[in-house]
Amino acid sequence: MQLHIRVLQIAKNETDPNNTTIFVGNLDANVTDDHLRTVFSQYGELVHVKIPAGKRCGFVQFADRSRAEEALQGLNNSQIGGQNIRLSWGHSPSNKQQVLCFNTIT
Repeated sequence: MQLHIRVLQIAKNETDPNNTTIFVGNLDANVTDDHLRTVFSQYGELVHVKIPAGKRCGFVQFADRSRAEEALQGLNNSQIGGQNIRLSWGHSPSNKQQVLCFNTIT
């Protein structure tokens, strides 16, 4: 008999009106926090910009949800530093994910 545990995370990132964080994927290795700040700040006030060390992704947090939506629509698949970036909603501190666990016995 084996016990299998599956964990599904249900994120409300797209519909959470309080989430103002955008995940930026497929970043060129030479893009910096300051570069992202320059590109995204044309859409509105930024609260936080971070590219984790050694990663080819980053996070941009706006002060306002509507500005984040505009940036997401306007910049998705655009080119920064020679790479086409992909954008999606990130995780904001107020947006805790629901976690569902399923146990199955075989």
